[in-house]
Amino acid sequence: MAIQIYVFLRMSLNGVLFILFILFLYKAIRRKQFAPFLTGSFSLALIGNTIILFTDEIIKINLYGHFLVAVSFSLIYLHCVALINSRPNMFIQIFFISLNSAILLISMLKSFDLLSDNIASQLVMQISSTIKMVALLFSVIIEVKIYSNTKLVTVKIELISIVILLIYAINLFIRDFLFFSEYAMIFTQISWFSVLLGSILLICNYITHANYIYYLPFPIHSIIVYNEGGMLTYAQKFNNSKFTDQLPDALISGIYSAISSLVRDTLGVGAQLQHINADKYQIYFKETSNLKATLAVIALGKSFFFQKSLNKFINSIPNSLINEINQPGVALSDFQQEIEEYVKRSFPYIQILNELD
Repeated sequence: MAIQIYVFLRMSLNGVLFILFILFLYKAIRRKQFAPFLTGSFSLALIGNTIILFTDEIIKINLYGHFLVAVSFSLIYLHCVALINSRPNMFIQIFFISLNSAILLISMLKSFDLLSDNIASQLVMQISSTIKMVALLFSVIIEVKIYSNTKLVTVKIELISIVILLIYAINLFIRDFLFFSEYAMIFTQISWFSVLLGSILLICNYITHANYIYYLPFPIHSIIVYNEGGMLTYAQKFNNSKFTDQLPDALISGIYSAISSLVRDTLGVGAQLQHINADKYQIYFKETSNLKATLAVIALGKSFFFQKSLNKFINSIPNSLINEINQPGVALSDFQQEIEEYVKRSFPYIQILNELD
C-alpha cells in the first residue's frame, strides 16, 4: 500500500510539473519574456523525475535522474537571485557546482561499477537532499526580501509555495541523514505530498498572475532617452511612493553629458558611463552601438531581468528611428509615442507596477 502511494505521488508530481511547464511556456511566449533559470528548472525536474520513476530498479540510470533534479533546485535559487540581483553570490555558486559535480561523478563511477549500489545510492541521496534544502532555504530568504519590498500578493504566494517545497527538502534531509529506516516511508510520503502541494500552488499562481516573475523589487522612477547631442527625445515618470523627490529629466541629461565627457576624455573615446550611484537613486545608462542615442533609467536598484530589459531596448530600437531623433530641431513630443512602444516591449512590468501602486 505504501509503495502504491509513493508511486501515485511520483506520477502526480510529474503530471503537475508537466502542466506547469506547458503553462509557463505558453505565458512566456505570449509575453515574449522568458525566465531562463525557471524554465531550466522545470525542464530538468520533469526529465529527472521521469527517469527516477521508470528506472527504480536500474541504479546506473536512476542516479542521473537524481542529478538532474538536484540541478533543477539549484536553478530555483538562481531564479530567485535573478529577481533581486544581477548576479549570484560566488561562494554559494561554487557550493552548488561542487555538490552537483559530486553527484555526477558518483553516477559515472557507478556506471563503470566502481561503487556498490548501496554506497552510490546513499551518497547521491544525501548530497541531493543537501542541495535541495540549502537552495530552497536561500530562496525563501530572498523571497522574503522581495516581498518586504514589493508587498505583492503574487510574490507572497510564491514565497509560501517555496516554504512548502522547503518542508519537502527538510523531510528528505532527515530521512537520508538520520537513518530512521523504520520511518523512511513516512518521511518520503510527507515530502512528496509537500512537493506536490507546492507545485499545485505555483500552478494556481501562474494561472491567475502569469507575469508576476517580471515584477521588479526595485521600482523604476523614470525612463529617459536622449540623442547624441544630449537632447531629450523621450521622458516618462512612473509614480511610486518610494520616490519622494522629483529629479528633473534635464538634470539627469546634464549630469550624464558632463560625466560622460569626463570619462571619455580620461579613458578614451570608446569609454562609456554605465551607472551612477546617487545615494538612494541608481541611474543606469545604456548607449546604442553607434553611440547616437542613450537610454537612462532611474530606479532603486537592478536585477537580472532589469538588465535584460536594458539590452532588449537598445537592440530593438531601429537605426532609422535613431537617425530621426538626431535631426536638427527635434522636440520632446515628436517621438514620445513611437519610443513608448519600444519601452513597453522592453519593460513589460512597468505598466503592471504602475497600476499596483
